Amino acid sequence: MSERIDRTGGELRLVGSRCPGCDHPTIPLRLVCPACGLRPMDRTRFGPSGTVERHTDLEVGFAGIEAPYSIALVRLDEGPVVLSRTEGAVEPGTRVTLDADEGGDVYWFAPVPVEAGTGRGHHVG
Repeated sequence: MSERIDRTGGELRLVGSRCPGCDHPTIPLRLVCPACGLRPMDRTRFGPSGTVERHTDLEVGFAGIEAPYSIALVRLDEGPVVLSRTEGAVEPGTRVTLDADEGGDVYWFAPVPVEAGTGRGHHVG
């Protein structure tokens, strides 16, 4: 199992750190807080939900990833920002949720389905 993904309790989460001094969140794990320099940081789990801040579509593939594909900066609900592949094109403001392969070696974010009749889901205002 990957150190980047935690499936404890059946919930898919990203593994990162939070500073016990200034509360700064980071992904991936870090020993020293990049905000205040305190060490050690606490290991914690983030996600699975967040909001797309920026995105782009890439036309060049690499290492088994066929082009075109999309990547986005996703701000997780607990604060850290992660750069990740997305399932299809997403726009800023799109609510997304974490997904991963069986081994947790590859993860991505997929748009949260719009709840029927509520208009809630894909975009936040």
